Amino acid sequence: MADKPQGNILFEIIIAVLAIILIFTILYPQKVWNKEDVQESMCRARMDAILNLELQYNNQVWTYSDSLEKVKDAVFADPRAVSWLDSLVIWDDLVTRDELKTLVDAKTFPQDLRTLIREKLLKGEPIRNLGQYDSLQYRLINTLKAQLEDTSGAQNALLDTNIQWTVLFGERNVENMVDAADLSKPIIRRAISAIQSDTPVEETRAWKTLYPAFYKKLEEIIQTAETSDIWEKKDLDEWKEIKRVEWEADLDTLSIEEQDSLWAQNQRELWDKAKDIVWKRDSNILWKAEKEIWPEENESMWTRIVSQKWESDRKKEWITSTTDDQEKLLSFWLSVQLADTTEMDEEIVDSTLTTIAVDTAFEAKAFFTEKRDSLWRVDLRTIRTLEYEPWLKKNNKFVTEVIENIWQNDRRITWETDAYERWLAEKNEDKSARWVELKEALWITSWSELWKDEEIKLERKNSALRKLDLSVSWAGLLPADQIESLVAGLELPNTAMIWKKLTAKTDEKGSKLYKSGMVALFRDALIEFVNACPVAKVPYLIQVQDTTVIKRVSIKCPISTTHDLSVGEYKYAVIEDTVDVEEDVLIAETMILEESDTTAVLVEEEIEEPVQEEVAPKKSSKSYVVSLRVDPITRDTTKTRLSLPANVKLFGGGTLRNHGNIDEDGKKSWQKKGR
Repeated sequence: MADKPQGNILFEIIIAVLAIILIFTILYPQKVWNKEDVQESMCRARMDAILNLELQYNNQVWTYSDSLEKVKDAVFADPRAVSWLDSLVIWDDLVTRDELKTLVDAKTFPQDLRTLIREKLLKGEPIRNLGQYDSLQYRLINTLKAQLEDTSGAQNALLDTNIQWTVLFGERNVENMVDAADLSKPIIRRAISAIQSDTPVEETRAWKTLYPAFYKKLEEIIQTAETSDIWEKKDLDEWKEIKRVEWEADLDTLSIEEQDSLWAQNQRELWDKAKDIVWKRDSNILWKAEKEIWPEENESMWTRIVSQKWESDRKKEWITSTTDDQEKLLSFWLSVQLADTTEMDEEIVDSTLTTIAVDTAFEAKAFFTEKRDSLWRVDLRTIRTLEYEPWLKKNNKFVTEVIENIWQNDRRITWETDAYERWLAEKNEDKSARWVELKEALWITSWSELWKDEEIKLERKNSALRKLDLSVSWAGLLPADQIESLVAGLELPNTAMIWKKLTAKTDEKGSKLYKSGMVALFRDALIEFVNACPVAKVPYLIQVQDTTVIKRVSIKCPISTTHDLSVGEYKYAVIEDTVDVEEDVLIAETMILEESDTTAVLVEEEIEEPVQEEVAPKKSSKSYVVSLRVDPITRDTTKTRLSLPANVKLFGGGTLRNHGNIDEDGKKSWQKKGR
């Protein structure tokens, strides 16, 4: 067998290398872009978390602060603020997926989860979403029911003092219940006044009369919370299948007379939905029969519309061409100027045009704009005589479409009455098929209303569960050993199941850590990431604007300018990235507010220079040079550029985007149109 020519082998090697390069140039930029998307998402999630921290801090002290540590200390010292923050922050997005996986793996499940549940119950704190594990909340409610059913009265004192009745029912409902009680008006007034002064209702003199009604209402809330035949959104498809069978079975029990009555009520609506399809079928037959006669009988109608269309389009062309033709404009203008003079020789007119062309161009254009409709009517006859008939022949397809459209609009009016009667007769011939069609149509319009009822029932159930969780102190209601026994008997997920729950794809938005009830296990670790930009690895710029009357805060992405940090007045050390990227970081000047009289003045705080400042940072071919420079006057940090390594420049994929900012009014730039 003869050997392959040397040239062929060389070509095959070149082709293979080029194929590898092609694949690399497709996959590598995508990898870089995906990394940038993750960084952008984290940057925005962290800015959003800072905003929520600042808002809660403002609720506490009526001001903002550019010190994030100060804000954290104040907010996390208030349990109610922590609860509010947990529900708003998208905790999962504060770190990368790998970093979150590391945090989850560092925990020991189910032990850590069991400890968290135990601590919350023993402290009398709401368990919130932790109640989902092994039906914990329902188990607790069952113990509450058992105490309510205890007729000995031994549990009354515990129930009275370990349930916040105002939280459970709402202050207005409590006041209404007191007002409706069989008590003297002075006692009622004193009880309501005490409740409005934050005195627990069970400590008022009216409680001995009130508690039976309160206990009864508590039983109603428990009954609502325990309702089991309620569907959730994730089960909508299954609900449709089951509900439709039940719904149709109910309809099939109707008598023939009742079915006919139901048909009579809905036949017009069904016809309105069906008539377009019926018309499409009938119009083809009718047009074939009438297309030779109708255009002749209705010529004046369609020719007027066609003529108007031609005239409108031709006028636009005429205006454009005349405006562009300066000599014609001047002729129009000159004809008016010389209208009252004697006839002039053509050479004199041409000479006059040349002389006044420059001086009168503006006047001629203004004259044409003012008089163009009149001038168009003068030219229209000549243009129509020359162009209209040839245009009709050239646009025969358009004319035919106009005729057919006019015919359709006109013919459908006379067609519908007869068509409706024929359609009814057709449906009445086969009532069983008509009944199937009617049920299908009714289901399409009915299921959404039926589902709304399910959503209302679900909200009532969830509301009852929330009220019980917030108002009942299990630490005071149950002995510690009973709580210990209950928690020890729970079947809780292990680490693998927790991670699967956190990474499962769903249509629901928000923090999965919060929805799983486990924010408390990770909050301290995650909050440490909040202050640092995921790219520049420097603190976010928090600007506090003191407008005397209204204090405002803005948060900006800190990457603003890319430059060689080894030269010029800025020299800072390189912070090694734990992955494969080295970043040059420029620490922003910290701003503090000092008030002088009534004016807020920005002052730059001196920052101690790093020890490595005099050493020029080493740059490798893989270095991303990212830095922060704050304009000393405007404090502008909005423009972002990136100095890219050679391989990224060659293969693409590296165009660091501005991650956005949150302005003084709390508006997020990334929620506006565009980036």
